[in-house]
Amino acid sequence: MEQENFNLDSKYVGVLPIVNHFLQRLGFTRLLTKYLPPCDKRAKMNPAHALEVLVRNIIICRTPLYSVGEWAQQIVPSLLCMGGDQMHLLNDDRVGRALDRLFEADRTAMVADLVVHMVAEFEIDLKQFHNDSTTLTLHGEYLAADGHIERGKPTLVATFGHSNYVARRLMWRRLGKCLSVRAITRNLTT
Repeated sequence: MEQENFNLDSKYVGVLPIVNHFLQRLGFTRLLTKYLPPCDKRAKMNPAHALEVLVRNIIICRTPLYSVGEWAQQIVPSLLCMGGDQMHLLNDDRVGRALDRLFEADRTAMVADLVVHMVAEFEIDLKQFHNDSTTLTLHGEYLAADGHIERGKPTLVATFGHSNYVARRLMWRRLGKCLSVRAITRNLTT
């Protein structure tokens, strides 16, 4: 009996089927297609595909941007909504250019579209939900966050001060997580 040589190629599945289920229900691919500027004809990879991989990476394990391509190589390509022939194209330069395309998109309209769709899709009762997104706390130096115009759009401005609503925000954050878990649990069982 002849012994055949073979290579074993092990790929990660993990929680990706669950993550993909919720991204599909959120219409994430539709949002990227709708709001990202048209793809450059010279691009070997659609920026939307790179962003889809990046979002999955952030949800699952948050690897540094320079290693997202290496992380993706370990995953079953179909779970990242990519063909096996595209996996070698994914690198930090392409993910960076995809993030540039996201910067150029109408992100405000994109987030509003996402929230409206999410509320309808998951039947979230907004009478019981509070999201105070008026405060963002930064740590470190953000010298370039001065509101200057970048590619025709103003950048964010980092200001200095102290929030008086820390305790209230923590209470609402806990309540929001509790309500969000209820909504997700209800949708998993139906």
